[in-house]
Amino acid sequence: TFGVRRGLFYLAPVMLVGVVRAARAAWRRRDANLQLGLAVLVTLLLLNAGYYMWWGGAATGPRHLIPGLTFLAVGIASAFRSRHRWLPPLTGGLAVVSVLLCTASALVGLEAPEHGDILRQWVFRRLREASFGLPSGGSTLGLKLGLSPALSVLPLAIWMAGGFFYLLGQTRPRHRHTE
Repeated sequence: TFGVRRGLFYLAPVMLVGVVRAARAAWRRRDANLQLGLAVLVTLLLLNAGYYMWWGGAATGPRHLIPGLTFLAVGIASAFRSRHRWLPPLTGGLAVVSVLLCTASALVGLEAPEHGDILRQWVFRRLREASFGLPSGGSTLGLKLGLSPALSVLPLAIWMAGGFFYLLGQTRPRHRHTE
């Protein structure tokens, strides 16, 4: 969870806020669905720990935990609504860092070396070299469109920005006009 090889909180630090806040919400609200979701996440973590290849092999992150991570969204959302003034900006900052790290990891290829610091020795090095795509010959949409490695990030950035603004529009309060 915290390790530099495949650690969830190292690659996506906002998930730590998600775990703490989701556990808090499950306990306080006595929300059976959220409690079950967190039990799924803990079960996946324990199964992963007992797996013969617990480090995930050549995967960039903790791939066996992915099905349980969706339950942490409740905790992350609750952090944005917190009455503690420092928590929403902290969560927002951690979310931006997490999205950037995960996007960078996807750009340089998800088949990472099995040893060493995944970010410093793999992701950041390949970003500096503008070496995008998978070592096995995979590619990105931008590269397939003939863009240079540096510009090949544009289709992904446009897609992510569009999704962000769409979701932002969906979360704004709607005012009803009464006549």
